[in-house]
Amino acid sequence: MARPWPELSNINFQPGKSPFRIKGGAYLGTRRQYDSLVPGGYLAVANALPNGMLTAFAMQDFFASNWYDVFPMAVMDSTAIGLTERGVDSFLQDCANLQASLDASGVYRLALRAASPAVRLMPLQFIKRMVSFSHHYFSFGRSEARPLGDKVIEVVSDGLAHALADWFQRGAAYYIAALFRMSGLPAFSVEFDPVEIVDVTSPGMPLARARWRARW
Repeated sequence: MARPWPELSNINFQPGKSPFRIKGGAYLGTRRQYDSLVPGGYLAVANALPNGMLTAFAMQDFFASNWYDVFPMAVMDSTAIGLTERGVDSFLQDCANLQASLDASGVYRLALRAASPAVRLMPLQFIKRMVSFSHHYFSFGRSEARPLGDKVIEVVSDGLAHALADWFQRGAAYYIAALFRMSGLPAFSVEFDPVEIVDVTSPGMPLARARWRARW
């Protein structure tokens, strides 16, 4: 099965060297996700990566509070999807559900506890709260949630590396959807727009905008 996001093969950064960073807790969560979802687990994904530098990066010890290059994670997800022969969205939804379960007792525990009584009447405020917490995970990007109708909320993310943008928006949408359900709210459907390139002058890689909508 073809791996998604072929543009990841054209990135200009060696593993560990890009300025686009993610917290180590996400990498620790990825290990648990692959062990649950991929035949052969995390080790199978690491050994199937396109080159030895990526494999070495994946096999290092990650620490939850440290910052790490995010590009290898996107390549790892692409590789894992190829190994499972599953659809992109189905796999990422399962990964998001597992990560949300972990984070609900960790980084987002207090946010969920504070938000849960109110969000039954104000789902927009809940999604805004979760979007605003993205700085706990990512060193890049700016996201904003806004209503488009009675039961439609749009999330727009700017400042994304173009090669990461579709992976980022799908992972973010499914992750927020999982937290949304965990708060006691009904599930919502997700719609994605094509990624837009907005800045071709950025060093190393064009920057892009991603836009998705929650509808229930």
